[in-house]
Amino acid sequence: MIIENFNGEYDQVLIYDKQNLGGGRSKRTIMGKHIGIFADIGGGKTTAEMDLLEELYDHKHTIIPWTDEKDDVEMGFVMFEPEEEYHLNKLKAEGRKPIRIPAKLYHPFTFNIPKGQLPRIDFFTISIKSLLRALLSVLTETMHTSEAVNLCLRAIRELRKDEGIYTFMQKVDGYIKDHEKKYRGRKIDSHEDTFLTSGKMAGTKKELAQVISMFEPYVETPIFMPDNFPLNLDFGKIVNDQEHYHIFLYKWLPDEKQKYVSKIAVFEELYEFLGNKDKVKYRVALGSDEISAVFPDKPSGYVKVAAGLLRQRFKTIRTRGKGVITASCGQVFYDVEQGIQNLLKYKYFGRLSAGDIERLAKIYKCVNNNKEMLAKMPLGQFISPSMPSSEPHTTLMPQHMLPEEGANFFQLYRKYYGQYMDTADKQKKLVKDALESEWSRIKAQKDEEIRRQKEAIKREEEQKRKRQEEKEKEERRKPEGPVNKVSPEVETLIIEAKKKNPRISIRQLARDFKVSHPTVSRILKENKEAPEKKEGPAQEPEEQVQQAGPESPETDAPLRSDMDG
Repeated sequence: MIIENFNGEYDQVLIYDKQNLGGGRSKRTIMGKHIGIFADIGGGKTTAEMDLLEELYDHKHTIIPWTDEKDDVEMGFVMFEPEEEYHLNKLKAEGRKPIRIPAKLYHPFTFNIPKGQLPRIDFFTISIKSLLRALLSVLTETMHTSEAVNLCLRAIRELRKDEGIYTFMQKVDGYIKDHEKKYRGRKIDSHEDTFLTSGKMAGTKKELAQVISMFEPYVETPIFMPDNFPLNLDFGKIVNDQEHYHIFLYKWLPDEKQKYVSKIAVFEELYEFLGNKDKVKYRVALGSDEISAVFPDKPSGYVKVAAGLLRQRFKTIRTRGKGVITASCGQVFYDVEQGIQNLLKYKYFGRLSAGDIERLAKIYKCVNNNKEMLAKMPLGQFISPSMPSSEPHTTLMPQHMLPEEGANFFQLYRKYYGQYMDTADKQKKLVKDALESEWSRIKAQKDEEIRRQKEAIKREEEQKRKRQEEKEKEERRKPEGPVNKVSPEVETLIIEAKKKNPRISIRQLARDFKVSHPTVSRILKENKEAPEKKEGPAQEPEEQVQQAGPESPETDAPLRSDMDG
C-alpha cells in the first residue's frame, strides 16, 4: 500500500521491500503476508483496502474479494470511474487518472435469485465431491471426527461424477439398517422424506438425522451439485485470469448460516486449488471487508467449529500457489478471534473506539503515544506498530470509484453496463432440470424396489397358502390312527355327551374319555350311520277300522262295539 506522509513524500509500507529508484514510487518485491486494517465507521478502512488491492492489481496479482459482509457489493465499485469532485481533484493532485477496472461477479446459486434483469453474474455451484471434512463439520455443527461426518465422507468417495445430492443421501441411507415400514404385516423399504430416504433406523438414527437436517436447506439453495455439473466453480479460470477482479457475493442466500457456509466453501475451494502450484500463474490477493464476521472473538455453533478448523488454513494459505496476500478490514480489533489477531503480520489502526484504544495501548507503543489522536483520526489516516515511525500516514485515493454513502451498485451498473444485464432464467432451468432428473430417476428406482418387494411378499404368501392346502390334503389321505377298543357303556357316554353339547370337539371328547380322537370319530360316525327309530302316533288294528265308502249312509254312525258297551 502506497501512503503519503506529512512531508509530501511517498513511503513504502506493509508488504514490499523498497528498492529506492529516486523520487516518487519504488520498485517492489512481493512478500506473502496477512494484513489487517482497523478503523471505526467512517475511518477510511475500505478506502485503504481498495488502495492496497489496486496496487497489488497493478503488480500482477489476481484480486479476489471473497466476503462482501454488508451485501452491498462494495468491491464492485471498481467497475466505475469516480464521479465525486473531491475524488477527481485528489487524483489530479496526485498526478493520477480516473480508471475503471474490469470485474467479474460470482454468487452461489439459489432459487431465491430475483426475477428480472440483473448484472452479469456467474451463479455458481460447487462439486459435492469436493466437500471435505472441515466443511462437513461446519454443516453438521460437530467436530470433524463425528460419525455423521464419517458417513458423509464415505458416501462422497463412492459418488460418480454425474451423481448429486439425492444419490449422496441414498448412499448415506444405505449404510443404515432397520429402516423399513410394514406392508401386509411384513417390513418393506420406506422413502417418505425430501431425499427419498427412510429416515428410520437403529443405532445411527442421530447421525442420519444430522445429515438430512444439514443438507435439506440445500434443496432450495442447491449449491452442491454433481462433479460434472456445468455451473461448478472453476478456480483454475479465476486464479489465472489476472485481468479481472473476481468479486464474490452472497446477497440472495436465504439465511446467515448458508452465507457463512458458502464463504467457507469458496475459501476451501481456493485453498485446495492453490495447492497445485504448477497450475497457478499469478500471485493472489484476498480481500475481506469484515474479518470478524468470519473469525469472531467468541464464536458459537457452526462458526465455532469452522473457526478452529480454518485458522490453520488461514495461516498457511500465504505460501500456497505463487504466494497469497490477505487484506482484511475490521471495525473493532478485539472482535476478531485471538488466533487470527496473532496471524496478522501487519496491522493498521485508524480512528478507533475508546474501548479498542485502551486495550491496544497496553500492547502497542504507537497506540499508547497517540491515544487522543486515534480517537479523532481524520479519514484515511493510519498508524501501525509495523512502521518504524509512529507518525500517522494517509492512504492514497484509489483511481476507481469508491462506494460513497447512498450509492447503489445496481443503479450504476445499469447506467454503465445496462446492455450486459440479463435474467438468471437459464441457470435456474439448468439446475431445476438436473435436480428433477436425478430425483425422478431415484424415485423410479425406489418405487420399482418397493413393487418388487410387495410382489415377493404376495408370491411368498401364495406359496405358503398352497403349501398349507397340500399339507391338509396329505393329512386327509393318511390312514386313521389306532382305534381304541372301548366298552359299549363308554361308547354310549360319548354319544350322549355329543348330543348334550353338539359344539364339543372330537379332541375334547377324546381327552375327557381318555381315548384316541380317531376312536371318537369312529364312534360318532357309526352312530350317525345307524338307522334311527322313528317315533309316531300308535296305529289301531286294521280290523277295528271300518272304512266307509263315499256313498254309505252310515259313515257317521257309532260302532256296534261302542253301543254294546
